[in-house]
Amino acid sequence: MVFDRRLLEQSDSYQIIYDKLFEQNKTIKDRSTKRVKTKVILESTELTKAQVVAVSCIAAFAGFDFVKTSTGFVSGGSATLEDVTTMKRVVGLIPGNSTSVKASGGIRDSTACKRMIKAGATRIGASAGVAIMREIQEGKGNGEEDQGANGNAGGY
Repeated sequence: MVFDRRLLEQSDSYQIIYDKLFEQNKTIKDRSTKRVKTKVILESTELTKAQVVAVSCIAAFAGFDFVKTSTGFVSGGSATLEDVTTMKRVVGLIPGNSTSVKASGGIRDSTACKRMIKAGATRIGASAGVAIMREIQEGKGNGEEDQGANGNAGGY
């Protein structure tokens, strides 16, 4: 599900955001006839770093299996290494938490894909997935050619 950024503007309490996310996650899992993996899509390029930290943390506490950078459809909505690194560090700080990070948006080659994985993504969403796998099979994309998917991992 795509996180409703208006919750950050409308709420003066993270508890309200947690309650909404927890209820949505519970509803999804309760209504499914199979074990499903749930994810919250942040559209992280439209959030401040503090908001990425807060929403990632809240989503993890609410029991989501994944926090995802982007749908890939928002203008300028490409995954960044900084966001992936931040999200991974945040969910990793929660004892017993199993929330993972999915990077999506702007990952067009094996170099960018490998950098996202190195930054902490355990899943990649890419419309270029077949081409990326071909590059990997051919031994291309050693991670040094270019900055791929929007730059370096940043300092967080």
